[in-house]
Amino acid sequence: MIVLLIIKNDDARLKAEEVLRTDHHQVISVCSSIEGISILKTRNIELVVTEVDIGEVDGWRLSRFLRTGILATCHDVP
Repeated sequence: MIVLLIIKNDDARLKAEEVLRTDHHQVISVCSSIEGISILKTRNIELVVTEVDIGEVDGWRLSRFLRTGILATCHDVP
């Protein structure tokens, strides 16, 4: 599974990445919403893991943006 992690805190992001990789997931890890949106525009991501406070676009807005269906990622990604 291709997982996109969008977590600001370096330690938390690295720990989450480690756990997901242990379960054999392909992980793309970024620290801001803008970086995450850039990836979502070009890659088909199967799961997005984020927090609410992720920068310029908060997690709630990112979730609504995902649901519009205008990204390369499917609109019903969990």
